[in-house]
Amino acid sequence: MKVKRLYIVLFLVLISFTGCQKELQTIPKINYAHLDYLYKEVTFPNGEIGGLIHIYSNYPDYNYAVEPKEGFACVDDAARALILVSQDKNQI
Repeated sequence: MKVKRLYIVLFLVLISFTGCQKELQTIPKINYAHLDYLYKEVTFPNGEIGGLIHIYSNYPDYNYAVEPKEGFACVDDAARALILVSQDKNQI
């Protein structure tokens, strides 16, 4: 009985693994255009150059916007951007 359960579990694992492989092959490439637009290089008063990810840009002209309670950039959005680009080895 235990051997039969083991075969069933192995069968299900193999089926799910093959299904995952097919799905991974069909994932479309990520369009980074909006993220690229939200990124901006800035020069600090001491002359160092850094980068920021703007939080918002409003439709229809997509000018950068400032959220009164959050400002124009924040660490959690920068972290999300880093996670996004780290998923695609060609973007790093």
